[in-house]
Amino acid sequence: RQFLGKNTGVNALGPSGFTALMAASMQGHDDIVRALTASGADVHFHKSDNQQTALLFAVEMNRISIVDSLLKLGAEVNEKDEAQKSPLMYAAAAGLADMVKLILTRSPDVNAVDKDGRSALMYAAENDYPDIVDMLIRGWAKVDLQDAYGMTAAMLALQRGAHGCFRQLVDAHATLGTLDHQGNSIFSVALARQDPELIAICLQHNGYVDSGVAHRELASMVRHGDTNLVALLNVYGITVSTDLTNRPVQSTAVSEAPLRTNQALVNSDLLVAFQKGDLLGMKTALGQDADPDSKTESGWPLLVSAADHNEFDVVKLLLESHAKLDTAGIDG
Repeated sequence: RQFLGKNTGVNALGPSGFTALMAASMQGHDDIVRALTASGADVHFHKSDNQQTALLFAVEMNRISIVDSLLKLGAEVNEKDEAQKSPLMYAAAAGLADMVKLILTRSPDVNAVDKDGRSALMYAAENDYPDIVDMLIRGWAKVDLQDAYGMTAAMLALQRGAHGCFRQLVDAHATLGTLDHQGNSIFSVALARQDPELIAICLQHNGYVDSGVAHRELASMVRHGDTNLVALLNVYGITVSTDLTNRPVQSTAVSEAPLRTNQALVNSDLLVAFQKGDLLGMKTALGQDADPDSKTESGWPLLVSAADHNEFDVVKLLLESHAKLDTAGIDG
């Protein structure tokens, strides 16, 4: 305080390019942070070499009280460093659950991406932090974003062996048929890991993709006599030729059925979630193209029923999903 009283430049840089505020934030000195900001320290100042700020340093060092103070003092919750990583990405990648919870209270852009196209959800999933994956999904993180290499959060989780996070993403209706830029699907990654349980999960959720990579893996495993895999594939109507010039064939009866019933299934999921008051379940179903104008068993449109019961969040979600405003109830 005596030093600041001598009109010294509060944003002066030290030998390593740090400001006093950055140093205090990293070390967790709350009283010094308050004194510096009260004397005009710039919370938005970026370090010249990596563009980090006091807030990013505090998140990196898991200084929760400092982060809370800096955000209240006007630090930008979505600010980014040179690699375009945000505070939420820092916290998610490091597994800092309490920090993620704090940042989410400040309404950050949960779907922001860095220079590699990675989102906070991708970092949490690939590093196997299920509690953070759950928080981000509940915070409206998109499960099907692809990074610069075409990888999704589910692909990254599976590739890194984060099976718990993979199943969370599957339960949140992550699309399993997406291909990365090398033609790999989640199914081909599961095949490469030779994990029957994961292969079954993919098949159960329509994750089979007739890609060249998947076919080569399948053909190789079948040629080597993997009878369990052959039996599993037969359940889903998939016949694999060991001739690499031929693609696996999925029977018409099996492959067309999910296409005919998928809309009915997601609409059913939406109604079940609505009846349970499960807002996340409704969001997930609507994200899978469930009809926002669906009706309850008694014939009431969901929007009318939600409005009648003063369910503000449900009404908001349905309107954001383009439910029709002029939909009438059974009594008109």
